[in-house]
Amino acid sequence: KYPASEEPFAMRMYYREATDRLKAYMKGEHSNEWLREQAAALAGSGQGQSAAAVRRLQQNADAILLYERQFAGKNWEVLDVPRMRLTFHAVAISVVPDLHLRHLDRAKLIKLQFGGARLPQQSINVMTQCLLQAGLAQGLDLSPACAIYIDLPRDAVHSVRAGKKTLRDIIAACETISLIWDSIPPPRSRRSAAA
Repeated sequence: KYPASEEPFAMRMYYREATDRLKAYMKGEHSNEWLREQAAALAGSGQGQSAAAVRRLQQNADAILLYERQFAGKNWEVLDVPRMRLTFHAVAISVVPDLHLRHLDRAKLIKLQFGGARLPQQSINVMTQCLLQAGLAQGLDLSPACAIYIDLPRDAVHSVRAGKKTLRDIIAACETISLIWDSIPPPRSRRSAAA
């Protein structure tokens, strides 16, 4: 109801160098060596910058190397990333994958985790199910294996689990939200919270 869009934006900005280089790698059909060189250049570009900037650049370089380990040698076609919406019981869910790729005539919607703590399995299940359902609603030809969440630091790949339990849970949660929607107060502004 009152989304705080700062966190997803901050994460996209934090890993922008890695994301830009990964897209160039896939679009330009660069070699794996080129990708490793990009990671090394990023890791070495922090000279004279703050400790936080150096850490961010190193984490971007690490993300590139983790990605290279996961996707090396595959022929991907990079497609435009769709901005999708799912609606259940008048509750809209924004669904934006990090990558939309085609491999072996099959489209894939992918969410990437570059760093941070491991997500709970339930969160992963919800994320992949929403990717699948939103893609299908957009008319994409997807199987459950084509909606993917990749936890790069832990080298783990997750796709939609067989069955409809997670979808039923999402729909039920949206129904509950729609029932209590009007009673959800707006967040207090930081200024009034500090007073």
